[in-house]
Amino acid sequence: MTQKAISFDQVYKTYGNGVEALENVSFSVDEGEFVFVTGASGSGKSTMIKLLLREINVTSGHISVYGEDITQLTHDRIPFLRRSYGVVFQDFKLLMDRTVYENVAFAMRVVGASPAEIRRRVPDVLFLTGLTAKAKVYPSELSGGEQQRVAIARAVANNPKILLADEPTGNLDPEIADQIMDLFEDINEAGTTVIMITHARDLVDRMHKRVLSMERGCLVRDQQDAQYASGEELPHED
Repeated sequence: MTQKAISFDQVYKTYGNGVEALENVSFSVDEGEFVFVTGASGSGKSTMIKLLLREINVTSGHISVYGEDITQLTHDRIPFLRRSYGVVFQDFKLLMDRTVYENVAFAMRVVGASPAEIRRRVPDVLFLTGLTAKAKVYPSELSGGEQQRVAIARAVANNPKILLADEPTGNLDPEIADQIMDLFEDINEAGTTVIMITHARDLVDRMHKRVLSMERGCLVRDQQDAQYASGEELPHED
């Protein structure tokens, strides 16, 4: 039986200013799935990521990660939850005063990896992401695509069960974006569950994955192998 990596059960989130960011959202993601989340600005996508990271908590409902109800976590348990994720952002968030190797090593050091573990794992991750030759280079000397590869390498360094990606190709040209998506697919095929926020319709079309479409806080579509034969388009940012 396939294990559930993530489950949202009748999740509502209303912010203090009265904005209802999520309204009765329910879905589950199986271990090893690759799922796109789409929707216009303000549709609730970023709120979903913040809830998964427990940066905020639900107003009502439940979210489970590998069977654990993370809405009930005490604050001292939240850092352990976050260690089960790798997170990739659109703006890379690299340490500009450290080399590629040191950026990846830092991600391992903060979760308590030993020097021996770091020496063993970092070269493997750099090889996976095509960065072996760039180990001693600083981020400012890299192209945008290479910087995103460093961000991905850092995100997978600790063998996360789940990889969360927020518009990871948003600042990249189409050819480089395709290469980055191929890398995400390789990581997924190795067993990591991938949840990706994107507005790149062409990438979604090419990947043939499941798509969750958000609109004004509601989940309006949950479709496997989402394509656009009907002429329907994904919502785009303004």
